[in-house]
Amino acid sequence: MLKSIIEKINIEYKKSKLNKEHMIEMAYALKGDWFEGVEKLDKMTSMMKLKWNLVEELPFKINNKKLELRQLKNSLEFRIGYWETFEIETKLGIEEKDYFVEVLMLSLKRMKSLESKLGYNKLVFVKGVAVLDNFTMKGLATYMYKKLTKLGYSILGSHEQFFGTRKLYSRLSKDSDLQIDLVDILHKRILEKNIILHQGNMDKDFDKSFDKRLWQYEEENIDISFIRAIITKLN
Repeated sequence: MLKSIIEKINIEYKKSKLNKEHMIEMAYALKGDWFEGVEKLDKMTSMMKLKWNLVEELPFKINNKKLELRQLKNSLEFRIGYWETFEIETKLGIEEKDYFVEVLMLSLKRMKSLESKLGYNKLVFVKGVAVLDNFTMKGLATYMYKKLTKLGYSILGSHEQFFGTRKLYSRLSKDSDLQIDLVDILHKRILEKNIILHQGNMDKDFDKSFDKRLWQYEEENIDISFIRAIITKLN
């Protein structure tokens, strides 16, 4: 029975434009947490100011560092970092050079095929994210997602969400400036607006109250769906 359901949905899915955007699974809840390799983070020289626009200085410090949010020109690449002076050994002796030390990288992809159908402006999907180890659990993700909505973006949730991401979505769903909508990306329809999500302190303690659940473990023997969450500014 489950196999026939999956085959039917896969046939319908392949006819849609979504398979060109690699959106093939539902929003699985994955056990544990996830960290993308910090090797994607880097140091950039002061020349980066020519290519990376300053969006704003963050209104708080982390590890006593004054942080900046920058965006690559004509791109959906964002970086948070701080400026630090390093001593560089050269033939002429020790020289000082300023570097922008990245602590967070965020790469977004525009989802134009869904924008008009669902009615969201600047709908984006997170392609990649990495945070420097000693800057995790300090509120950077909450700040970044809220800032993106202030910049006019709506954020489509991933098909895989680990414990930390579910905690983030749960927290953001209760924020007075934001709303999270439940959407069916296969049939391009909004199922419910401004929902409240719950993710407790235990991995398995997440909300299963929806008829078509937003989160479910991949190995659970239940119907497949294409339900996602969209974070947007409160209307």
